Amino acid sequence: METTINQRVMEFYNSTGYKSVRLWAKELGIPYTTLSEFLRGSEPRYSTIKAILDGNPYLSAEWLMRGTGEMLLKREPNNPSSEKDELEKIKAELNQMIGENRLLREQLGLPQRKEVPGKSA
Repeated sequence: METTINQRVMEFYNSTGYKSVRLWAKELGIPYTTLSEFLRGSEPRYSTIKAILDGNPYLSAEWLMRGTGEMLLKREPNNPSSEKDELEKIKAELNQMIGENRLLREQLGLPQRKEVPGKSA
């Protein structure tokens, strides 16, 4: 049975473990309503498809667009630039979470945690 691009995006979304479409849209940098309507079957926009592919570098464009091949691309073995990019993305996300934690602690009137190099909470 052939699937539509909307169904394939939903299949990919379900495989990612995102807790909500809203969070995924935010991470992709597209409006929630645009992604939500797309997942419900609206005509795909180029900008939405590009954002999904750009935000998920291991998602196969061939699979997404035509429904052929595997959903995910195989990682290139020993590709230091790819691993470095992934590590930088994780570091940036961690720094954002640390900042959000500080802000929430401040808003709740809780004392800031003391940071000890090399130790995690």
